[in-house]
Amino acid sequence: MDQATPTTILLVESTAIVGLIEAGILKDMGYETRLAFTGQKAVLQATTDPDIDLVLIDADLGQGLDSMLAARAILRRRKIPIILLTSDGNSLLPRKEWLPDRVLCLSRDSNPSTLQSMIHSAVEQI
Repeated sequence: MDQATPTTILLVESTAIVGLIEAGILKDMGYETRLAFTGQKAVLQATTDPDIDLVLIDADLGQGLDSMLAARAILRRRKIPIILLTSDGNSLLPRKEWLPDRVLCLSRDSNPSTLQSMIHSAVEQI
């Protein structure tokens, strides 16, 4: 990846206001962001926009295509890192063995530097 080009993150968040706030935080960290508010839209954007370097997806997307199915659908078409954000990291413990390769899990309670470090590490692997 060209160091002069900022990393572009597809942020998938079912709650619009939360997505806009998180997009602002990511922008302040130096990332470009795209927003999707459903799993279906995330799959469409991640598989058609070649500028997207990483997907940051809410573990609880509500109705429709859930985050795990969306992640699997994206990974079938593109080898791109995905970070699953969860409000309760323990809620995913029984499902961690179901996480596809290239999908990382991070608690929303993590501090911004932890998120930034995880994003950097995930993008460096591609």
